[in-house]
Amino acid sequence: MLLERLSSDQVDVHELVFGELVSNAVRHGDEPISVTVAVENGLVRIQTENAGACFELECKIAEEPKTASGRGLRIVRALATALRVERHGTQCRVTAVLPL
Repeated sequence: MLLERLSSDQVDVHELVFGELVSNAVRHGDEPISVTVAVENGLVRIQTENAGACFELECKIAEEPKTASGRGLRIVRALATALRVERHGTQCRVTAVLPL
């Protein structure tokens, strides 16, 4: 089982990243919304997809840190090995990759 391979700190990080990505998809996206978590090659990939407008990751992260918008993405970027935002058909796909 995956949880048995992770320290409690790692579980906390994975849960935080998961929560940030899902809450952003729900708050800023349109339905349908999907969430995928996959484990492969020693990495955990957390991915959300939602309808609606996509955004430029660098622009969102560069916004003033005191504003409510973008703080979660800055946290995710600091914790993740990789963070991508891309248009996938009519969906906005956000993917975070974390080590096991």
